[in-house]
Amino acid sequence: MKTIELSRNQLYDLVWSTPLSKLIKQYAISNEGIKKYAGYLKYPYPKVAIG
Repeated sequence: MKTIELSRNQLYDLVWSTPLSKLIKQYAISNEGIKKYAGYLKYPYPKVAIG
């Protein structure tokens, strides 16, 4: 799998401009993974159900 590096601001913008369900598929990361990185970077993330 290809590694993608994003800055804190790029990740924040991506999470808030793209539905989480699309990010999960596009980057092969779980909702829990997104929450983990959000916590690590100390920024909020959308609190919506993932279906």
